[in-house]
Amino acid sequence: MLLAEILEELTGRPLAEYAQAELFKPLGIQAAYWKRTPTGLPDAEGGLYLAPRDIAKIVRLYLDEGRVDGRQLVSRDWVRESLAPATPSTYPEDPLWKGVGYGYQWWVYGDYLGQPAWGGRGFGGQVPIAVPGMDLIVVLTSWNIYGPATEPLKLVRDRILPAVQKDN
Repeated sequence: MLLAEILEELTGRPLAEYAQAELFKPLGIQAAYWKRTPTGLPDAEGGLYLAPRDIAKIVRLYLDEGRVDGRQLVSRDWVRESLAPATPSTYPEDPLWKGVGYGYQWWVYGDYLGQPAWGGRGFGGQVPIAVPGMDLIVVLTSWNIYGPATEPLKLVRDRILPAVQKDN
């Protein structure tokens, strides 16, 4: 929510309006829905609803170093900086999270998946993951609010990546 306030201050436009014009429209995202806070602000902490293919478009934007259709939408330097671990894992006691860090709004999985990868993590298992070395984007949508945060990562590591690698 704080980032939304900073963005509005810097751009002079409300978050939802700015995101629609500067991100969603250029990416071809037509059906973004923002849950609203009790005061009417877009819930920037976890209230953006997108279709899985639209989530993949945002991940693709980052895989393409901020470019879409020849236009630099996000600075290449920002993309690189945001995908570098700025802080270590918030789960240091969990051996499955060893080597995982957090960049700027992205989890950086190190070699957790057997090769460098990064992604997001939404409530209940809404997880986009990019595996740059394979030019692969995986978007998981699930509802496992009581399961461990590593469940989606295990699924990608143990089932999806081996299946994709067999096809190569």
